[in-house]
Amino acid sequence: MTVARFARFHLEPTATDELITRRAALVAAIRQRFPGLIEARLGRLDERRWVDVWHWESRAHLQRALEGGPTIAEAPAVFALTQELSTEDVEIVDDVDRSPTGGDHDDDEQA
Repeated sequence: MTVARFARFHLEPTATDELITRRAALVAAIRQRFPGLIEARLGRLDERRWVDVWHWESRAHLQRALEGGPTIAEAPAVFALTQELSTEDVEIVDDVDRSPTGGDHDDDEQA
């Protein structure tokens, strides 16, 4: 069963571009060292509050990445920008694709 890790945090608005740059490097490093990351999505709730969702193939994949996290040089650079970090792990019990073919589509493109 797949697992998602939700990380909620606060960020100074002036650090947005730096977070996005550093996070991209972190995602690449995690993917290179630890298999099983399906996707990583970053969302902004408002000017200071953010949610980062990492979807993993299994709890074991997530656990291996968490255990190896301290060895990833890019991680401290990302976490140094965040404040009030909290995380939750959830098992995905239902996963319905947005379109019949399984790919994303833009609702604005529909006629």
